[in-house]
Amino acid sequence: MQWFAAYTYPRHEKKVAEYLGWSGIESFLPLYKEARSWKNGLRVVVERPLFPSYIFVHVERGESLNILRTPSVASLVTVAGVPAALPNSEIESLKVGVSQLSLEPHPYLKKGDRVRVKCGPFAGQEGILVLHKNRWRVVICIDLLMQAISVELDTGSVERLPSKFIQCA
Repeated sequence: MQWFAAYTYPRHEKKVAEYLGWSGIESFLPLYKEARSWKNGLRVVVERPLFPSYIFVHVERGESLNILRTPSVASLVTVAGVPAALPNSEIESLKVGVSQLSLEPHPYLKKGDRVRVKCGPFAGQEGILVLHKNRWRVVICIDLLMQAISVELDTGSVERLPSKFIQCA
């Protein structure tokens, strides 16, 4: 048995988990709590999927057809057309993390992404995200001087920008 990621129709993750449970298929839908305010001032806490439109299923590789027959499942995540198995350790870590920690979604960032600093003394500055000595840094270019600086920032204080060429070596 291996873990696979199934892609669902938008906002159908909980219903798919319910269908899979009725079918006797083990699934895992990591949820996080989010406080919402309605127009009438009412504040409620709702549970939302940590990974929108994805649910994890624990099946034999050959059972993928059963998953695809589940209502509201669009596809399985594949690599070169073959369903891609996730490491058991990743799913187990997620299960423990969801039960013990306060998790929430975060934009996927990788080395080389263009970002904008959202807060602090460099708020509004744009740069390139780099990894230096296992720490995330943003390289900010000062074009007039043809110089750049690198500042260590938490990835929560930056937002990814659309891909566009930055003139900074």
